[in-house]
Amino acid sequence: MIKKRKLDIVIPFLNEFESLPLLIENIITYFPDLSKLGFDSRILLVDDGSTDGTFERIKKNSYPNLKILKLSHNFGHQNAVWAGIENSRPGAYVIVMDGDGQDPPMELIRICQSFKTSHDVVFMSRRSRIDKKIKVVLSKLYYLTLTNVLGSSTHINVGDFYGISPRAKYALLMHDERVKYIRGLLTLIGYKQIVLDYDRLGRNLGKTKYPLTKMMKLAIDGITGFSIRPLIFVVIATSIGIFSGGLLIFYVLFLKLYGSENLIPGWAFSTILNTVFFIFILVILSIISLYLARIIQEIKKRPIYIIENESSHD
Repeated sequence: MIKKRKLDIVIPFLNEFESLPLLIENIITYFPDLSKLGFDSRILLVDDGSTDGTFERIKKNSYPNLKILKLSHNFGHQNAVWAGIENSRPGAYVIVMDGDGQDPPMELIRICQSFKTSHDVVFMSRRSRIDKKIKVVLSKLYYLTLTNVLGSSTHINVGDFYGISPRAKYALLMHDERVKYIRGLLTLIGYKQIVLDYDRLGRNLGKTKYPLTKMMKLAIDGITGFSIRPLIFVVIATSIGIFSGGLLIFYVLFLKLYGSENLIPGWAFSTILNTVFFIFILVILSIISLYLARIIQEIKKRPIYIIENESSHD
């Protein structure tokens, strides 16, 4: 008898009392198909500090092949994902997906088929999505920013729906930074990677737990964690400021020495000069502050998650 490969489906969630049970039931219906592909599947839920009773509801329902970790409070989405990956079974393949039901469970089949063709990292790229227009626009701006700043270190429209092999998981867990940007880390580990397109579903139940503020924080974490381009921008901006200021100074001196006697005092030049340098100083201080904040987070070495409770259903 051929030994099946272990597969843990990691689902972080926050206050998904309505949508999560339906998602679990949908995933379980694909367990026989995954078994035919040679995978022994288990769902690994990570409760990132829910306050709506989701943990108690899932625990009471006794779903088969399911384990649930309850974190002591809300540590943030990326930390909850990391907790799930780190607590997956040794030697298991891992698929990460959101708990809102917008990632179609049927795509688990395609990811596992990619595992069987020796792919170590399988990214799922949103070919289309059903969301509010404002969220779609902000999402496009988000990926545009990441692409321009990080370059090849990120993929367009790739969220937190991906699969990793056991050796890719081991390589991922070797990264010890406190601020996690996991989809970025996965691009750095190498191995055989593939990007698959899929159509993302709309949310049928509950409200989004990923507002603009969290998207901005994730973007900042990705930029400051994977690129020194903002620091290069500081150098370029400073150089431009110095060059522009020098030209203005020479221009004012030229007018002073060779200009008309009726020349109005150059208050406008002073105002422009002060404004330009003020803007550059603000930009420089802001970017330096971001990197200093990240350094402080790394130095503190605080745990990125704490497990308060766990429950397993075999």
